[in-house]
Amino acid sequence: MSVMRVRVSFSMLVSSILGFVIALPFSLLAGFLASPILYEYQMGRVDIGPGSVGTEALPDTPIAASIADMEQMGRFTIEVRRDFMSASSHRALKWNDQTYYTIDLPSGERIAALINFKALTDMAYTDSRPLAPDTLLPIGQWVEWKHPGSDEKSYKNYYDGLYTDFSHYVDMSGDPGNLPTKSGAFGQVMIVVFLILYIFFWRLSYRIGVKKGFLKPDPPLFKRR
Repeated sequence: MSVMRVRVSFSMLVSSILGFVIALPFSLLAGFLASPILYEYQMGRVDIGPGSVGTEALPDTPIAASIADMEQMGRFTIEVRRDFMSASSHRALKWNDQTYYTIDLPSGERIAALINFKALTDMAYTDSRPLAPDTLLPIGQWVEWKHPGSDEKSYKNYYDGLYTDFSHYVDMSGDPGNLPTKSGAFGQVMIVVFLILYIFFWRLSYRIGVKKGFLKPDPPLFKRR
């Protein structure tokens, strides 16, 4: 019976360290130079203008009071009590790194929503609202809620009765709730460049080291015994 054994030689260790040391500063430099370009490109692909999903409600944004309203309006806002966050957080559903908050509509229907809480609009006190300091949620749209087949049954059973419609949710997050960041663009560029340069300089330093006699040639990576 043959057994495969992995051998890591001193030459391989030295060349990998050299590859890391050489690749790191170049990848940092690439991050500083190229990440602004990537960031601008990513920002150019998001919709954050007035009236877009996830932004503050406009004066003419229709207010939905039922699922039927949302299906007809396309884009809308929902009026909630000022204490909505504290009242709904204990009923939030965390799924696939997202938090879906529960909203009780005036119609009595209950729905789930992704919300950009940086775009809330507090309603001002008026003669018609002397005791009702309500809040308008960001502009949203009624979208299909795609559930992985393995998760849908378990979640649907667990939250049975919580949502009136489990097949859709309100997206009030949109691009404004998931904006790219400069640090994120920097990290993306740096990681990609580092991996490419690390492999290149690792192999290059090994070949030069062996050719100059500084390193010994590696035995086969896998040795049969």
